[in-house]
Amino acid sequence: MIKITITLDNDGYLRAVEPDIDEENKRTKVYISGNNIIIEALDVNAARAAISTIARVLNVTRKIMEVNVW
Repeated sequence: MIKITITLDNDGYLRAVEPDIDEENKRTKVYISGNNIIIEALDVNAARAAISTIARVLNVTRKIMEVNVW
């Protein structure tokens, strides 16, 4: 099993992405623990897909919270 931890120092990001993060499927489990987003994946491909999804969610959150592009 692969375990990846993404640490965020801004609680606003965690609160904003929380509804999209807590999920579990056959190959991955993604959850929030403290200031961390934890990804547990059975294989490299599942880990890569989970990281990609979280990166997109965090990028949109950043644009909304910091840049106000929307």
